[in-house]
Amino acid sequence: CENSPGGGPGYRSVFPLHVSYSGTQLQYAVHFLRAHPTTRVVSLMIGANDLFLCEETTADGCASELGSVLKQISYNVADILTVIRHEAKYTGKIVILNYYSLDYANPVDNAGSILLNQAMDRGAKPYGVLIANGYAAFEKAALQSGGDTCAAGLLTQLTGGGCGVHPSAAGQAVLALAVERVIAAGSAAPRQGEA
Repeated sequence: CENSPGGGPGYRSVFPLHVSYSGTQLQYAVHFLRAHPTTRVVSLMIGANDLFLCEETTADGCASELGSVLKQISYNVADILTVIRHEAKYTGKIVILNYYSLDYANPVDNAGSILLNQAMDRGAKPYGVLIANGYAAFEKAALQSGGDTCAAGLLTQLTGGGCGVHPSAAGQAVLALAVERVIAAGSAAPRQGEA
């Protein structure tokens, strides 16, 4: 969240997290899980910022680097889950929350989200996690708006018009419900393109 190739402060600097800590999020997570061994659920949604950064900093908009970035995302997910399971000694439920498309009427946006989700899921596969299908949840919620997540009110509204990439309060509720459903079901949700 601190990546800001165009200069200026990163997202986390402008919009601080709910908890202040020094070090990395993963270091804080390990500390928190050790101090709170009865934590019931850990959720993880990671990788989109890596793709955005690649798109902004490469001459071809990340076209030639896409494979290596997706491979790195898979590695990062596996690394995070290894630390959570082994260093934090967390044995509870972990939910990977798959990303949504920014516009379901746009095949390029859909393909990017699907590739990102596949990369996250590959990295998570060996760790006994649940997969919450945020992609399908947002798609269903955006149906009445022709698949436009901005028009459906699922994304943050920008002061200059249009939408950001982060979920609005309504979008957060849709994603939280996807997490709740997969936990209640106790198994991974169907992937994009599956029933």
